[in-house]
Amino acid sequence: MVILREGICPGATAQLIKALKEQNVKTVVDLVSADIEDLAQRCSISYKTLVAVRRVLLAQYSPFPSNAADLYEELLGSTAILSTGNQSLDKLLDSGLYTGELTEFVGAPGSGKTQVCLSLAVNVACALKQKVLYIDTTGGLSSARLLQLIQSQVDSLEEQVGPRLTHSLSHSPPPHHPMHIHKHVITPSHSPRWPSCPGPPPL
Repeated sequence: MVILREGICPGATAQLIKALKEQNVKTVVDLVSADIEDLAQRCSISYKTLVAVRRVLLAQYSPFPSNAADLYEELLGSTAILSTGNQSLDKLLDSGLYTGELTEFVGAPGSGKTQVCLSLAVNVACALKQKVLYIDTTGGLSSARLLQLIQSQVDSLEEQVGPRLTHSLSHSPPPHHPMHIHKHVITPSHSPRWPSCPGPPPL
């Protein structure tokens, strides 16, 4: 909250600030929300002076107004939806992975969580030509398996049949090993645009 003080803006003299404080107008919010005509009479201050000071303070300390349509257009322009390469998984994720969100795959050992993540990384890097940062906290990342998925993806693209995941991803996890997906929004309105990159990240 910005406190009114002498020199805060052109026209904000010591006499003006003192008169406002005597009327319990101590902050920019107090002045902006006050009835200027009534306040000018109570403070014995020129109405035009108060209006000018109020206008300058609004320009300095108020955010630019925006409507829902503008915010929606900004969201559409700053949010990307990344296909996983698997239509069933894209449908489950509401068209794919959204930038600005954290998607969590939860399941028992052997339910296919690592396979899904590797396949997602390969599809985003090869088919969508985007950079991928893969963080492995358990030390179980298999470079051989990753290379196999990349080669399969490249072969599919060369055949012009579209990006495909491996056979193991095209099947649902076994019934006794369910896997759950949770999505968490981490940057709701200012997700960065995804820059293009020449190809998949080096192994």
